[in-house]
Amino acid sequence: MQIRHPECDVRPWLVQHGAGLNPYTKQRIEQSYSTVDTLLASREDMSPEAAIDVGCGSGFETFALGRYFDHVLAIDIDRQAIREARAIAVGASVSNVEFRRRNAETLRARHEFEFAYCNLMSHNVRSRPLIITRLREALRPCGIVAYSEITEGYAPMEIHRALARRDYAQLCLRIWQIVRGVTGRSGFRFFQAGSARTLFEAAGFCLLTQESYTWNGLPFLERSLARGNESPRHSRRMSHRICPDPTAGFPELRRLFEEMIASHRGRGFSPDQRTSIREFAETGRDRFAPFALFLLMGDLAGALRPWADSVIVGRLRHAWERAWTLVSASPGGNSLPGLIDWPALSALDHRFLELTRRIAGLPIDAIES
Repeated sequence: MQIRHPECDVRPWLVQHGAGLNPYTKQRIEQSYSTVDTLLASREDMSPEAAIDVGCGSGFETFALGRYFDHVLAIDIDRQAIREARAIAVGASVSNVEFRRRNAETLRARHEFEFAYCNLMSHNVRSRPLIITRLREALRPCGIVAYSEITEGYAPMEIHRALARRDYAQLCLRIWQIVRGVTGRSGFRFFQAGSARTLFEAAGFCLLTQESYTWNGLPFLERSLARGNESPRHSRRMSHRICPDPTAGFPELRRLFEEMIASHRGRGFSPDQRTSIREFAETGRDRFAPFALFLLMGDLAGALRPWADSVIVGRLRHAWERAWTLVSASPGGNSLPGLIDWPALSALDHRFLELTRRIAGLPIDAIES
């Protein structure tokens, strides 16, 4: 595709007027141009008329898409993100992108778009099959979707990095992401790599490419490119017949998580339970068996208590820890004696990575950071 709207390059405007913006928003927008250029440069088979950006955040990739399409509809459920994106569009005089606050699961766009972009938002929705069906319904016959989602390696990667900087809020958040991904609970979670293929085929897509990115032998990100079938009638039927989400790829681990969390009740595991969990992680034949160690990590960090399943509470405790550290001038950064045993948490993290690298056939003495 050819660039049709160079005025959608808002990078110069961000340099001059973006001081008050969220730094993460600026970083994402600046990085998006190379990503979208790579994605669309070879797609001469697409009409430049209209595209939709589902889960756009603060216009993270929307402006880069706007360079190629005459109209881009960008939707997100986050009110503040939409406000920030609109402010950038107005400030940079970009007129061919439209930001709306809308729930992607209730989207009612009937074959209006040639291209759909859905990047790293499925882990927050209630129904992944429904999202993929809504994307198919929004596309014209033979329309193309670029879809990305986080998989099993993402939360362990973020936990490893949170431990390095002793970030308690991220630690709790990512432990619960693993809990929800393993047990299938709704909310912030992960999906098993490769499991979206069945959903694309059921919704009337032909999968063109699927790439997986790994960290220490674990797939943490998956990118899919798919083309819709020629007849849009299939997707209309699918909207009333959502297929099950194929997320139960680790039944033994799921049973262990459900049993242990049900018995935990914020009181902690017994010595026998800790031994049982560790034995499962060390001797389990399933490649997901090492994930059982995150139960021990959650117990040790207090993240399995009912109140800990809250990002707000986690952030408040993180702020309190930092204040306590400054007042007491205790060594070790954010480490609070008697409250969080960071060395023990790091030891569990290191053992998890040793086990997963061994299962993947990688040397255990070359752990990626």
